[in-house]
Amino acid sequence: MIDSKRVKEILSALGADLCGIASMDRLANASKGYHPLDVFPACKSAISFGCRFPVGALNSKSDVPYTMVRNAITRKLDAMALDFCIELERHQVTCVPVPTNESQWDECTGRYRSIVSQKHIAQAAGLGTIGRHSLLITPEYGSMVWLGAVLCG
Repeated sequence: MIDSKRVKEILSALGADLCGIASMDRLANASKGYHPLDVFPACKSAISFGCRFPVGALNSKSDVPYTMVRNAITRKLDAMALDFCIELERHQVTCVPVPTNESQWDECTGRYRSIVSQKHIAQAAGLGTIGRHSLLITPEYGSMVWLGAVLCG
């Protein structure tokens, strides 16, 4: 059995700046159709992790630095989720990596979104609070954080 301390150590070693774990009972407010159990019915806990977004990328007159950072962080978070899942399978834990970027069309909103509500998972896992503007606000980095998630059985 792998404990929460070890989970956080693994994700930190993979490059996460933040990490938290939420049990399914803490996700009652997750958006309908985007609850972890909608994706992985055997899910017992959802792990949220994040990387800070360098503020300097927003201070440029060009949008190129922001785009470069966004793309790099997306690849980094996706690789972390995959590597984490592979590591946990060594401990006989089945996991589902959640893609970082929006990957599914939502007919209700007319926008792309993640297959789960990553902000709700992060809030339930104790990483921060969803603000009035719908962004996750963390004590450490404010809203300058990008999220990844893994669903564990």
